[in-house]
Amino acid sequence: MEIIVFSLLSKRAKSIAKQIHWDLLDIRLKWSCYNQIRLKIPSDPKREWIIEHHKRKEASEYPYVESKKYSGYSYHYLFFHKNQNAVEELEQIFETIWEVFRSPICDFPVVEKSVINWLIEFQPTIRCAWICDNVLTASETLESIFKSLKVTQYFRLKTVEADIQTKITEPIPYRSISIGSSYLVTLPAILNGNNSIILLDGSELTPMDINTILKEWQKGTKLRNLEFLEIKSSALQEGFDGCVREISKDLNLTESDENDGRPRKVKIHDEWEYWLPNVNISYNLVRSDGMIGSIFPTYRLHEDGRITDIRFNLQNISTRKPRKHQLLTEVKAEEESKTKNGFPLLNLPRVVLLECIENLEVLEIVQLSLLSKRAKSAAKLNRWDLMGIQLILKADHRIYLKIPSYPMGLWNIEYRTKKTSECPYKMLYAEAFHYFYSIEELKQMIEHLYEVFRSPTCDFRIVEQSMVEWLIKFQPTIRYIRFLDGVITSFETLNRICESLKGTEYFYLGSVRTYEKTEVTEPIPYRAIAIDNSYWLTLPAILNGTNSIILLDGSELTPKDINTILKEWQMGCKLRNLEYLEIKSSKLQDLQSYTNEVLKDLNVTTVVGNDGRAMTIKVTDDFIHRLPQVQIVHNLIRNDGMIGSIFPSKRKNELLFNFQVWRRET
Repeated sequence: MEIIVFSLLSKRAKSIAKQIHWDLLDIRLKWSCYNQIRLKIPSDPKREWIIEHHKRKEASEYPYVESKKYSGYSYHYLFFHKNQNAVEELEQIFETIWEVFRSPICDFPVVEKSVINWLIEFQPTIRCAWICDNVLTASETLESIFKSLKVTQYFRLKTVEADIQTKITEPIPYRSISIGSSYLVTLPAILNGNNSIILLDGSELTPMDINTILKEWQKGTKLRNLEFLEIKSSALQEGFDGCVREISKDLNLTESDENDGRPRKVKIHDEWEYWLPNVNISYNLVRSDGMIGSIFPTYRLHEDGRITDIRFNLQNISTRKPRKHQLLTEVKAEEESKTKNGFPLLNLPRVVLLECIENLEVLEIVQLSLLSKRAKSAAKLNRWDLMGIQLILKADHRIYLKIPSYPMGLWNIEYRTKKTSECPYKMLYAEAFHYFYSIEELKQMIEHLYEVFRSPTCDFRIVEQSMVEWLIKFQPTIRYIRFLDGVITSFETLNRICESLKGTEYFYLGSVRTYEKTEVTEPIPYRAIAIDNSYWLTLPAILNGTNSIILLDGSELTPKDINTILKEWQMGCKLRNLEYLEIKSSKLQDLQSYTNEVLKDLNVTTVVGNDGRAMTIKVTDDFIHRLPQVQIVHNLIRNDGMIGSIFPSKRKNELLFNFQVWRRET
């Protein structure tokens, strides 16, 4: 950091700094999605240097340097004062660092359109590039990126503005691609490409298109480099079985009811391995050169039982099977050797034992606590609770342990289907424990970790309805709670949750899988709520609530209902806590007439562009919701000076209503 600060003083100082041979250390430059510059040396993975802008101090106190240590990792920060030119300043700092250290950027997320041309001119070849949500507003920009920017490992394009309708027919010239708005990607773009990894979300490829892809892959003349293809699509005319039949039409497939040797994860790039979904049945397609294409479709249900989202996976693997359980055998042999030659740790004096435990990593403490009751008592002597360790249960049956003050550190315990005799065991190549999977064991592990680390679960993904009653009894107050699609099967269960479970910050509810047509009129009693297929949530439930953030997908609220919400908010008697409201509706209606009904009898002022409001909403600590970029905003003023910005928009066949509450800074 001292060299960077020195090089920024003057041209002469920069010339002197360039004389140091830092390029021999293979310094890696990254631009993070939080507009940070990060420097890392692969040979020293526990040390990182970070440059960023913020406003925590007076402008005169910048720049300044700060170092922090978390569990053996060192982070060295260089802070600059955040102003309107922060992005331009970061670009200049990047160029200076590149000259001084002679190190190119390896990862770059594009968060503003203006940065694209700078990146193409400054460094047209890069390892990984991300284009963030709604950065691209024209198809010409996308074509320019494909022609001018060479990405050697991974390219990610998130959602684009709705007015981009030009289809992509030419191949995307990168090894690994992940496309969020993949309705733009056509069949020829895939068939004629040389991609190894393809991840498509929101695709409009039909089952017949996928069938063509499989046939061309089996012929061997196209898609020779393909290793993994994933297509998520909601534009399906047939049910799941019908789609599978059409996808597999005229193909000689063999059915497999277990994992017969294929890897369970795919390497997207050097720092990202993608875990594949657990499936009971897969279908194998064999090519003439012996390569196997494993096909395993999955689906998601709508509230009325209709299939709305099918995920198709094609994994290309060699016919050579790995030696069965070789790694497991080596681990067991190593553990047996340690047992024979080790010393009785638990017999040490308490003071010495405490010192030993304080030097254990998080997962080492977990492993110790599972050995016996005595070992568990010893493991509970750890002081990780002083760092505020958090437990997080993910939807893939992984329990994560995280320290808020150390955001880069994450430990996970994963549950996977294995034979009982083979579990538990520790993987040599990853910091994770794997156990024979069952929901009951998952519950027991969470209770066990709560005892050992004295830490409640802060973020809970409910994957089965049977977990609801257990959670209400075990921990009725939780920070973030999420119920995935199809978990809740009745509104009686939903009512039980709202009455008994307190979510202090964020409540997410996927599709309620029921044929009931009940309307919910009582408020959802949580600070921030996000609800999919929210057709059942009525106007009184919103007006009488105290929510700060409301995100509704698949809503049946009418423009008249929304007009009532705006009037009640302006009167000031209701919705006093509201910060942001977003309503998505699939009702077919002209945007202009929709807007006119929403704004009826309201005294609004029309503003072109952004007149000072924030472009992001903080839903949770880990969920920053980026607002759409719009040209016209309608402002509604409340008598206490609060501004309500209204900006409806339309995406394909979906109407989107946004209402943001803010106060102008003086």
